[in-house]
Amino acid sequence: MPTWFSLVGFLLAVTPLVMTPGASFTLVSAKGVSSARRGAFQIILGTGLGILTHASGRAAMAEIDAVRSAYDEVADTYADHIQGTETEQPIDLAMIRHFAALLPNQAHVVDAGCGAGRMLPLLASLGCQVEGIDLSPGMIRRSRRDHPGFSTQVASMDDMPFGDEHLDGVFSWYSTIHSPDDMLPPICAEVHRILRPGGVALFAFQAGFGAKDVGAAYESAGHRISLIRHNRTPDEVVAVLETAGFDEIARMNRTALAGERDAQAVVIVRKK
Repeated sequence: MPTWFSLVGFLLAVTPLVMTPGASFTLVSAKGVSSARRGAFQIILGTGLGILTHASGRAAMAEIDAVRSAYDEVADTYADHIQGTETEQPIDLAMIRHFAALLPNQAHVVDAGCGAGRMLPLLASLGCQVEGIDLSPGMIRRSRRDHPGFSTQVASMDDMPFGDEHLDGVFSWYSTIHSPDDMLPPICAEVHRILRPGGVALFAFQAGFGAKDVGAAYESAGHRISLIRHNRTPDEVVAVLETAGFDEIARMNRTALAGERDAQAVVIVRKK
């Protein structure tokens, strides 16, 4: 096999599986390599990177489909177990109140990833005109049953059913924790799209590093599911948000409390 073709195979083998769509690559010509072979090298390498990017996208979507299925299964268990803000610490609730205080009166807000709707009454009590979206039809079914006074619908955070600059606020309470890293930028871009200039967004998440399967937490209730959670640091989340066109307003980063296993973080940003 020609040496130059072996080199292509090696490069494809060691290329990271998560590639950035639209990224450009410069190939440096080597002495003794013909232009025809360099051209073939570029075609093969480009094709290989495209395949890897597509494979990464399919893997991310498969993971999101698994999250939807998992929450569909545990929707009733989750909603019956956590009905209000009993699991939140006072400092967590203080960040939510600060978020609401930054909004105009009767602000139009979406609880993006509302689950069974437990945070909708709190946001309404703080003066927001709030509606909810969630990836899981099972969760939306429970939100409509438990909180019929609020409009909720099935939707994904990377494709929300709102026009450009339509909302005053986006509330994301632990709703990006199951999104792989390469899906966070499009989610933040979508939040930026639907917010009016000066609009405010809140993101809450477990703070840390790496991914873990937390599905075992539901085994005692008879559910055998896989549910991957992605921990991130506040700096990582803020960096993605700043790239999407936001300025940081406030952040909270606290240690684990009251039986929690991970540190917790809240970031509040404003659209430039």
